[in-house]
Amino acid sequence: SRESEEQRGQDLFNNLLIKQGADKIILNRDKLRALSEPDIILVIREAGRKLNLKTLSRVRTLELAGLIKKYKSDNSFVFQWQKDFIVKYENNKLNIIYKF
Repeated sequence: SRESEEQRGQDLFNNLLIKQGADKIILNRDKLRALSEPDIILVIREAGRKLNLKTLSRVRTLELAGLIKKYKSDNSFVFQWQKDFIVKYENNKLNIIYKF
């Protein structure tokens, strides 16, 4: 059910969380990358909810999950979430941050 999916997303998110503020979330990249793609998607959705971001389209969500699975710890990327928020993937962290 949707409720159990959201609860699983919250639990996974809480397990990966390094730091959270009003304008940023930092998650453990290696632990996130070790999850299945469906679980990564649940974490992405939960992170977006926590920051009150627009929901990514299915295509964009799959694109971000694919990048997370593809890039190992020595690689980095930047992904535009919405106009003023980006996802930075670097230094063993996944940062969802407000772009000043």
